[in-house]
Amino acid sequence: MDRKIVEYLVMGKSHRDIKRELNVGGGRLEKVCALAEEHGYLSGRALPTYPESIFPDRADGRAQQSSDHDELLIPRVEWIKERLAAGWRAVTVFEEL
Repeated sequence: MDRKIVEYLVMGKSHRDIKRELNVGGGRLEKVCALAEEHGYLSGRALPTYPESIFPDRADGRAQQSSDHDELLIPRVEWIKERLAAGWRAVTVFEEL
């Protein structure tokens, strides 16, 4: 969707038209517009060919969060992997923990 938004911005379509045609919110449009400007796409830089991403992947903050359970399980990760590799069923590993 970001690629389509940037293509429309490069074509000179108005923000109102882009929001209506692509059914995107104003916040998302502003973020993509800022990213496109930052990467030079609105200044004449050509977009990469289709399968290639136009923006680098952003880090997902949810993946960096940990819980109380993580602190308990991290010391046992190798033990868990060994048991699963030995053919234990996951429910049995869970019960043993």
